[in-house]
Amino acid sequence: DGDGFADDEEIALGTDPFDADSDNDGLDDYAEAVTYGTNPLDPDSDDDGLLDRWEVDAGLDPLIGTGDDGASGDPDADNLNNLQEYGYGTDPREADTDGDGMSDGWEVANGLDPQTNDAAGDTDGDGLANLQEHGCGTDPQDADTDGDGMPDGWEVENGLNSLADDAAGDADGDGLTNLQEHG
Repeated sequence: DGDGFADDEEIALGTDPFDADSDNDGLDDYAEAVTYGTNPLDPDSDDDGLLDRWEVDAGLDPLIGTGDDGASGDPDADNLNNLQEYGYGTDPREADTDGDGMSDGWEVANGLDPQTNDAAGDTDGDGLANLQEHGCGTDPQDADTDGDGMPDGWEVENGLNSLADDAAGDADGDGLTNLQEHG
């Protein structure tokens, strides 16, 4: 089967001499048994819910199912654990898989795609790009994060606080409220 083992070695291991990857995890039997020390008959040798091949490719230890190498680990501190990174197809060792300046966890929590550079997009049409929303702490899915009747982009442009209801204030002292100025 081309996996590096002779048929009699495969029979002794209990692997399939006609299938290079007996457990269908993406690692051939030889790589599992010799290179990585994983079980060629178990696609998840450490039973953490992550396939051995994915762990190897991600730089995790497929024999350790706890800590940074386990399903609940978060080695890149992006607020997505390894199991979530596996599900989203993101890199558990890179906090910003798509390199757009927003962490994978923030993108997922805010309905953006952590595999697509969507920094310049303006998902909610408020005049702030998604990366600006990330920096301001506003919600890229809500044009008026603080609910005061003024779009986040307008508030930022006019030096107001887009995270606090300041509609009744008069930032420039002209006798008109901020909301009246917005129109």
